[in-house]
Amino acid sequence: MTYLKYPMKLTSVLAATMALCGNSQAQAQKNAPAVALEEMIVTAQRREEAAQSAALSITALSAQDIQKRGIVNINDLMGELPEVGGFESPGGRGAATLSIRGLVGGSPLNSSLSAAVAIYVDGVYLGKQRSSAFDVAEIQRIEVLRGPQGTLYGRNSTGGAVNIITRPPSGEFGFKVTGTMGKFDQQDLKLNLDTPALGDVSAPLGKLSANFGYQNRARDGFYRNTVPGDPDFMDVDREAYRFAVDWQLSEKRIGRIKHLSGRSDPTRYPARQAAAVLESGRNSGSSASTACLPWPEH
Repeated sequence: MTYLKYPMKLTSVLAATMALCGNSQAQAQKNAPAVALEEMIVTAQRREEAAQSAALSITALSAQDIQKRGIVNINDLMGELPEVGGFESPGGRGAATLSIRGLVGGSPLNSSLSAAVAIYVDGVYLGKQRSSAFDVAEIQRIEVLRGPQGTLYGRNSTGGAVNIITRPPSGEFGFKVTGTMGKFDQQDLKLNLDTPALGDVSAPLGKLSANFGYQNRARDGFYRNTVPGDPDFMDVDREAYRFAVDWQLSEKRIGRIKHLSGRSDPTRYPARQAAAVLESGRNSGSSASTACLPWPEH
């Protein structure tokens, strides 16, 4: 029975090696730092809550995620998120339609058609798809809700809803400039300014703070247009402006005014809107009254 000598030795060596590996893995797991999911606060259900505990199908993008993906309007969401698609109208660069779970609202240039996905920018509903693809300066968070949202978002939200939230004033002085250059004479510029807070909450007039944002994107077309005087195809020439003012009257009352404006060429479909929000407390869930004033297109 001497032919079992070497296999038994080999089995012993393998067992010892596996024991050492198991001890090493256990020690490495013990010394490894604990990894926790980053908690993101969303307001998709008209109140502040963690995205992980929200009882709906939602995808939330933070400011860091938005910057990494280069998202500046709803066109950049197409194909970036699961079950989110759509298209931009060839005849109108400022018009686009989103589809979620296959539900689409039809041609974005047809004003008689209603959208299947509700789009909100700082609480202002964009009723038509004709000017829904304008750029938004300094986006803080994007919330994409899948499935019918008629209970909270009304009609035209059969496919879902998209909330775009811009950054509120910080109350501290800050200035940020970002520039990008690339092929086809691409030139992008972003400017953001925060003003220091004026006054104090305990003062009779309260505390006032504001911030401003501007961005410009320009790029030559990918395909040459032989028609004299017409720009090349797939060119980019867009601007976006934004300002926000916070007037905090007390610890529980704050007035907030935001204005956004965008321009897109060559079709020049500007989109402008303003929103005035009066909140009872700093949490959006305790809102007392809201007045949204969309501006007409020109």
